[in-house]
Amino acid sequence: MANAHFFNDEPFLDHEEGPDLLGHGQYAQHVISLLDRVRAQTETGVLALIGPWGSGKSSVLGKVTRRPQESENEKGWLIAELNPWLYSDLESVTLALFSEIREALPKNERWSEAREKIGGFGKAISPLGKVTALFGLDSEGLVQEVSNRISGDTSASAAKHKAEEALRKAGRPVLVVMDDLDRLTPEELLVVFKLVRLVGHLPNVYYLISFDELTLLDVLQRSELVGNSESRARDFLEKIIQVRLDLPAFRERDADILVDRSLAPQSSPRTA
Repeated sequence: MANAHFFNDEPFLDHEEGPDLLGHGQYAQHVISLLDRVRAQTETGVLALIGPWGSGKSSVLGKVTRRPQESENEKGWLIAELNPWLYSDLESVTLALFSEIREALPKNERWSEAREKIGGFGKAISPLGKVTALFGLDSEGLVQEVSNRISGDTSASAAKHKAEEALRKAGRPVLVVMDDLDRLTPEELLVVFKLVRLVGHLPNVYYLISFDELTLLDVLQRSELVGNSESRARDFLEKIIQVRLDLPAFRERDADILVDRSLAPQSSPRTA
């Protein structure tokens, strides 16, 4: 019997785990190609990978994030992954976003300005306590940060303008990946959408979000902003997302093929 992982619920990311029978690798390449097309037409955007639970969204996302990182192309995509369910309010998740984008940028001297300006924008729009938590300031650094805010031009609009200039100058796209948005509460979900649509709207920064649509619509309908209206929830989603990619559900026929292949006897090597 083939060495099948019947009880493994983790995303399928590595070819060493077995053949990609569901074609997630091919679909991931399609996503990357589409990202390149979106980048050629606009300097920022939001794409959504949509599919029911168990359809393989996390596996596709994992392959999407690995492909650019395995490439040696110095002009290719940089990857930032954000888990929004770890944060409970807009300030925290906003600061986390810019922290993740900053960490995704190369560490060499050429990128030092972009890293500095991204960090400065995150600090400018967040309370000092949260700056301390996510940027790791000690007491001396906190005092210096207070001094900088008092004496310098640290307004959010000025900081965002500097970050935008630095990202345009750097000229390399950053892809922010967010999975399982349908697991958020209504309030948390609205916070993330506000972040993506407004605060995080930056040149050369793109978003790839993932969710089960029916579940997400149900969550949105439980929010005060949308109310108990599916049509309003769908309209709200359309304002956030520019491109949607629908991942087909795992069909019974696919399951039968997987079972047949897994139960088929492995051919034994020929002996002389």
